[in-house]
Order: sequence, then C-alpha cells, then structure tokens
Amino acid sequence: MACGAGRRPTPILAVATDLDGTLLGPTGTVSKRTVEAVRQARRAGIAVIPATARPAAAMISACGPAPVGPLAVCSNGSVLVDVESGQVIHHHQLTAEVVTTIMSTLREALPGIRFAIETLDQFHYEEGMIDREAALRWGILTPPARDIGSRLDGAVTKLCCWHPRMRAAETATAVARVAGALAEVTSAGADWALAGAPGITKAVGLSNACRRLSIPADQVVAVGDELNDLPMLAWAAWPVAVANARDKVLEVASEVVPANVDDGVAQLLEQLSLDGDRIVAPPVAPE
Repeated sequence: MACGAGRRPTPILAVATDLDGTLLGPTGTVSKRTVEAVRQARRAGIAVIPATARPAAAMISACGPAPVGPLAVCSNGSVLVDVESGQVIHHHQLTAEVVTTIMSTLREALPGIRFAIETLDQFHYEEGMIDREAALRWGILTPPARDIGSRLDGAVTKLCCWHPRMRAAETATAVARVAGALAEVTSAGADWALAGAPGITKAVGLSNACRRLSIPADQVVAVGDELNDLPMLAWAAWPVAVANARDKVLEVASEVVPANVDDGVAQLLEQLSLDGDRIVAPPVAPE
C-alpha cells in the first residue's frame, strides 16, 4: 500500500479528499460504507474536508448523508464553504472581462471549443459540455445556454473549457497559453480544462480551511486522483492516491489506497479513526 518512504504522521486531524474518482463511487455517490467511515472519523476528531472542482451546491448534493466538514473547498479552491450553514467564507473570482477575452481568443484558435461558466449560484453551459442527465445529477437545473456570453453579468468563479477532439491536458495547455497570468489553469475529469482566479488551487483553499480550523499542514492527509489534486497533495504532510489515480498522482503519493470503486477513502478513514487513543475535540468552523 505504501509508495513513499517514511511514516504517516500522527495524530491526523484532517483528511482532505477529492470527490469524483476518489471519495465518490463510479455513479458519483457515496456508499454506505463511506457514510459510516466519515461519521466515525468525525467522532474521532478528524475533519473530513471535501476538496473538489465541483461548485458548492454540487458538492453538497454528492456528499449526501456523509457528515463531511466542517469546511469544504469547492470550485478547485476558489470557494471555501461552511458545510453546515452553507455560508461562503472565501470567494476568489475572475472578472467578466478576463473570461470574455479568454473565450473569444480560444474560439478563434480552436473552432469547436465549448464553455461553461460557474458563478456562486449558477452554472451555465453550452450544448455539448455536459449531457442533461449528468447536469441534473449535479443539481444543475438550467438548460444549455445558446449565448453564454449573455450570462456574464458579474464575477465568474470558474471557466470550464472542452473540445470534442482534445483530451483535458491538451485543452489545458491551450487555455493556459491564452490565459497567461490572467488565470490559473488545470484539468480534472470529463476532459475539461478549468480556469480560475490567478494563483488559486486546491492547496490554497485547503490551507485557508486548515488555518481557520487551527490545523497545521503536518497533521493533514490529502487524497486525490487527478492532476488538479497535485497542489494539495504537495501541501499536505501525507499525500495519498487512490489506486485508480493518474500516473502523475501515483508518483507523488506516499501511500496508495484501494480504488474508489472499492471504497479506498473509507478504508483510510476507518484506519485513521482507530489509530491511537484519541481524546480530541472535533474541529469546528470559527464563527
């Protein structure tokens, strides 16, 4: 199971976990075992912090009955949320002008490219970006937008880019070349490239969450499977990959747990909850 040298630090006070491909099963939901493992970890004083590219509403929908929290890192680090109250604590934004510039340049350079725009409370997407069934599963009720530029009436949390003939890494390279210093670009599942506020990653969001909970990085485990998880895996004391992770993620992991289909994160949480004699007050989000 272990890939790297050294021993897992103790005690662990927080587990930051990606959702799709990591905590969630292939159907995008949490298993009964995962729900109970999260509950067990929280009782043991371990914060279970979702760190996802999903917007907050989609994070809450996906986690369902699993008592994750007390904080969640959403939108690839751009949004920090108090899970119980739904209050947004931090929101890093792209301006409409930056998004317009990136989209217009990419449309000219890559005919056929499609976009989606995420704000705090909306997700607007062009035809082809996501099928209707998946949109509804994510809690996105709006139909595809014919003119996505008309939805740019305020700050944007994240710009999603997809090309039918390109893989995510290729698209991300093209978007990064166009965006330059205007945005932070990475890739996740669904062959999408994601552009957010400059310098903002899951590591930034996780650092903010742990600072609010008074949890140092050397007592944090981070678990992921995709390229956008790499920054938070580098930030946490103990980087963990699920067995189905990309090769680059497996290479940096100090530990590999079973795949998401086998409830690997649940197995990790069960193990951590039983490590040592814990008399730890569960972390709570400050007022």
